[in-house]
This record gives sequence, C-alpha cells and structure tokens, in this order.
Amino acid sequence: MEGKSPLKRLAANWSETYGYHFVASLTDVTCPICHDVIKDAHVTSCCEGHFCEHCINRILYSKDSCPLCREKIFEAVPSKKYSLKVQSLEVYCKMICRGCPWTGPLRDATAHLDAKGGSCRFVDVECPNKCGAQIIRDSLPLHLQVACSKSESSCPYCREKLTKGDLTRHWTNCPSYPLPCPNLCGVGTLKRCQMEPHLQECPFHPVECEFFHAGCTGKIKRRDVSKHAEESTQAHLTLLSASVAKRFEQQEKRLRKKDEEIEELRSELRKLQVSIITVPPVEFILSDRVQHFRDNSDWFSPDFHTHWGGYLLCLQVTREPVVPGPRGTYRLTLSLKVKEGKNDAVLPWPRRSTVSILVVTHGNTIPKTTAVSLSRAATLPLVTLPSEYRDREARHGLASHGRTAAVHQGSMKLWKDFEVLYNLISSETLPPNAADDIHLKGKRWVELFLKIKSDGRQKKFMTPYMHAMVYHVPDAIRRFGNIKHFSCQGVENHNDESKCNYFSSNHWDAPAEIMMVDHRLELLQKYAREKRQYTKRSAEYWHEGGIQETRSQM
Repeated sequence: MEGKSPLKRLAANWSETYGYHFVASLTDVTCPICHDVIKDAHVTSCCEGHFCEHCINRILYSKDSCPLCREKIFEAVPSKKYSLKVQSLEVYCKMICRGCPWTGPLRDATAHLDAKGGSCRFVDVECPNKCGAQIIRDSLPLHLQVACSKSESSCPYCREKLTKGDLTRHWTNCPSYPLPCPNLCGVGTLKRCQMEPHLQECPFHPVECEFFHAGCTGKIKRRDVSKHAEESTQAHLTLLSASVAKRFEQQEKRLRKKDEEIEELRSELRKLQVSIITVPPVEFILSDRVQHFRDNSDWFSPDFHTHWGGYLLCLQVTREPVVPGPRGTYRLTLSLKVKEGKNDAVLPWPRRSTVSILVVTHGNTIPKTTAVSLSRAATLPLVTLPSEYRDREARHGLASHGRTAAVHQGSMKLWKDFEVLYNLISSETLPPNAADDIHLKGKRWVELFLKIKSDGRQKKFMTPYMHAMVYHVPDAIRRFGNIKHFSCQGVENHNDESKCNYFSSNHWDAPAEIMMVDHRLELLQKYAREKRQYTKRSAEYWHEGGIQETRSQM
C-alpha cells in the first residue's frame, strides 16, 4: 500500500457503509461477509470472530454455520470494545475533493460536517437571508455581498432601502430613474418624475389637431400646429360643417323619439282614466263650524282627488244669511274649488266632470244626493240624518267623537270581516281552493281598511302583517295545506333545554354533548311509550259537589 499513489490509496480505503475514506488500512476491521468496515460489531461465541450486526443476524436467521470456523451452533453478542476501535479510526473529510485538509476520528466526522456548528469551511450551508441558495461556507460572505437577492441594498437613484431582488422591479417605477425623451428632442436624460412636465412642452411631442372632434384625426408635432392650421383651413371648414349637420340630425332623432314616448305615456294615461269606473267616496266632517260661522268665515275641507292621478279638489262651505238676526234663517252654500295639483301637466284641460255630494245633518229628513259640475259652484240644501242613525250615535257616543254613522258601519264591517278571515285561516281542515279565497277576502279587507279615512289612514302606513295576510299566508297554505300546525313553542322549549344543558355541563365540549343528546332523542323518538287514556272513576265527585264536601271537612 505504501507504493500506491494518494488517489489509489484513497480508493482502496473507501468504506461504502460509512461513506468516508479511511487514513489507515482496513484489513483488520473488515467484515468477512460484506468485506467492508464493520458496523455495529458483534462477536461469535465459537471462534470470537467479529462481524457486522446486519451480516451475522442474516446468518443466524438462515441457520447457517459460522463463516470462519463452520460451527453449526453458535451465538453472536455486541462487542462494544471493537465498536470503539472502529469509531477511533481516522478518516478524511467528505469535502476532501473541495480541498478540506481535515482528518480525525470517525466519531467526530459528523460534527465536523455540521452545517450550523461544524468547522468544515467547504460544506454547503443555507443562506441566512432565506433566499433559498446553498453556498460553500467559505463563499458565504461574498454571496451576501454580491449575489443574495434578499440582502439589503439601496436604489442608487432615489436612495430607497430595499432588497437586491426587488431592485430591478423598483426601477420600473422609480421616480428618479433616468429616462431619455421618447421624442428624441435632444434634451438628454431626465428623471421619471420630470418626464410628464417635459412632454407637455416638448416641441417634438405629437398632439391632436384642434379640429379633432370634427374629424381631423391626424397627429402632428407641437411645433407644427400653426403650420398645419394654415395649410388645412379649407379641409377643417368642410369637416366642421359636416359635423354640425350630423349632430343636428342626431338631435332631431332624439327629439322625435322623446315625442313618441310622451305620446305613448299620454295614451296609457287615457286608458287608465277610462278604466277607472268607480271612485271610492270621500267623507268629511264639518269641524269647528260654530267658530267659523261666528266669525263669518268659510270652511274648507281637506284636499282630495277625483280619482287616482286625477284633478285636485277642495270643498268650500259658506253660510249666507237669509233673515239676519240671532234666530234668523241661514243658507249653506257648497262649492267645489279646483286646486293646483301635481298631475295637472298630463291631464286634459278644460275637463267637465260630475261629482255627487251628500250632505248629512241632524234632523228629520232623508239624505239626498246632488250632482255638482266641476266647472261651477252649487248651492245645496242641507239634509238631515234619520232618527235610527241619531239613536245609534247617541248609544255609542259617536256624535261626541265627531264620527259619522257611515264610519261606524265601516268599522263594524271591518271587524266582522276580519273575524271571518281569521276563522278561515286558523281552521285545521281547509277546502282545496281556500288559498285563493283567503287571498281575495284579505285583499277586500285591506281595501275596506283604506276606505275609512276618518283616522288618517293611508296606504303607506299599512303594517307588514296586512301584506303577509294577503300574500304570504295563502302561499303557505298552498304549500303545506294549512298553517295551524306551525308553532314556535317546540323551538323555544328546545332552546331552553339546550341552554340549561350547556350552562350546567362541566365538559370542555358542551355544544357537542348537546348535539349528541338531540341525536339520541331523535333516534329513540319512535320507541316512546304511548300515553294511556285516563278516565275518572267518579265524575260526580268532581262535578256534583263531592270535592267541596271533602275540602270542608279538612
């Protein structure tokens, strides 16, 4: 071995098991089976031969004889003394190919090559800046200074602190990065932040013609604008006249389209006016009439419309003396006043319509109806309220509250219709067409509710429950048959029980325990015991006084 070259010596002393080149010869520490350096040495009981643990265990498992003495029966036990001898053999560093001169015991080789605390200068280590590169430990300072993309640096133009990997991306937006003028005007390089103001004044920068909106699409240099305007005067005038004519034509088309839309809206409005057959009556109470007549002032009713989207009117009541004096005779004059409304712009004028006025007072005559034209005032005689209406007002106190008999009748009908509707909705057995019937009755009930004007009810003040009664309740009945069996009582009881179980539990996962209880109850629900029918032994005891006698004797 002494006559061999260093490379051949290294090749002869190579151990595949350990992956190192040994300094000394390996003849005394070679396993007779694998012919490599012994690993985890074991000694045999027959001839005290040394083998690798893996090799001798394979022989024992196959029940073969000893490879050295051919003994059939033998045992193998670990040899710590021989293992220490192997670990004390000197080896070369694995990085000897990179120039590492280290030699030392086999047991110190792993610590020498450790990337974090080892002493080998040629081992690969990870960049401390987490750039992902693996570098030789000796070259790490040069990598951090030159090649690491995560090392801190600064822009040479704006002095902003950033990493080297972000430097190239930063230059695409750096305000101080030098750029040449794109028009090659000869100004040299400018900072990016100075480029935009320069282009606003650069004589070589292309700009649009002043008549671009008229159709001159050519772009010219800023210094040639005056020259272009002088040379293209005739062309600009031609384009301008054509542009004006085109815009005028477009404006006419838009106006014609708007006129057609207005005419369509007017025709639809006429159809709506024709479709209105009946208008609900409007009721007024002559309030503060004594004070008005004492001051010789007129009384005006609240404003009302002839129909939806119609004319806005007002009723005026004037008292005119026929025979003056405290006990004289007076005549009430009723006149309709047409007021300015929000729909006057779309209504036809002049328009002559007829309005029927019913004047009711306390007396002994029968009510009468008089038709009044919109275009003239009318003097109407007062009619009296029948005695049956006066007696009903006296019984219910409606006269003191300013309510008329018509309003009272409407309120009574409102409650009666609601009772019928409620009984129909809450019924457990419903006919097949119950949903449509409830929808129609609910809609009529809401319309009746809106007709009673004495309390200032309007459509915008309707509660959401009315909408649900007319639309959502019929829809639920169509889907589920009836809504009687729907109730929140079971949900509330379940929530109360779950809350008690949650706060009384001492487990860390109380919600999961509650869900498991619910699951068990759901599975065992069909096995619940049926309740037995209970009948009282003596019904007379509870109903005919027996219980009272028993209690009196206590």
